[in-house]
Amino acid sequence: HIVRAGIAPVVVTELGFSHSWFNEGTTKLWYPHALAYLQERGPLGSDGGMDWAYWQLSGLQIGGTSRKEGAVETFGVLNECWSAPANDRHLQAIQALMADPSKE
Repeated sequence: HIVRAGIAPVVVTELGFSHSWFNEGTTKLWYPHALAYLQERGPLGSDGGMDWAYWQLSGLQIGGTSRKEGAVETFGVLNECWSAPANDRHLQAIQALMADPSKE
């Protein structure tokens, strides 16, 4: 309602999935629905889709609950030294979220 009525901007945050998302039953089912909602089927589909922020960019964990500082980040976009994508298929899934739905 907030987005459709133009009341306030909405940003979807902490969006993320593991490098092996395509082998995980729930994520494999969730991803196409999230993609559709954030893009063409969501409230801003005709305006380029909804804004979102991906978690996690880094290739290493930084600590926290159920996290181990310095361990490989299985949700990270970049590899451990930030020199390349951590996983090509994972990056392609994220890039699909960035596509402008009005141009497809």
